[in-house]
Amino acid sequence: MKQSLSILLFVLMSMMSSSFTSSDENANYYNYGIPLEQLIHEPIAANHFSVLVQKSSYTLFLKYKGKLIKSYPCVFGPDPINDKRMEGDKRTPEGNFFLTDVREHFIWGYFLEINYPNPNSWQKHHNAKYTQEIPDTASIGGDLGLHGVVDGLEYYIDGKNNWTEGCVAMKNHDIIELAEHLGIGTPIKIVY
Repeated sequence: MKQSLSILLFVLMSMMSSSFTSSDENANYYNYGIPLEQLIHEPIAANHFSVLVQKSSYTLFLKYKGKLIKSYPCVFGPDPINDKRMEGDKRTPEGNFFLTDVREHFIWGYFLEINYPNPNSWQKHHNAKYTQEIPDTASIGGDLGLHGVVDGLEYYIDGKNNWTEGCVAMKNHDIIELAEHLGIGTPIKIVY
């Protein structure tokens, strides 16, 4: 009986998480659904963008010339609270990064790679080894960035399902918009 009840509860929770509609969630985001071309009334220059990712609010904030222009929903690794210390910890790194590559990806639509690990990431990694928070043999990992989802799984974003290995995942149309406008060197700050 107890197991049947658990299964029923799991099925109901799964149905609820997949039933979030874009309109329910979009109300929480600034200028969400409005194309950047309608928000920026001048020729758009990639070098004027900066990004702030706030894990605690599941939000990516896009700034243009230092002013908030738009925000987007996003999700992270299964441990969104803690900072990344090593490969495989399924945490999204925190700190100041920049875009190193913007490319199409056969699974995620686009992949916007950040410069992880950077010197600050290496310092945190070495400190965690020194304090024995992670094994001496741990690798720091890499190949992290912002990307989309497998087609049909955008409800993971609305449901705040943290599933990545440490990347920031967004809806496909959102990552496409960023890929079209951001460039190499765009500052990306990730905070809790």
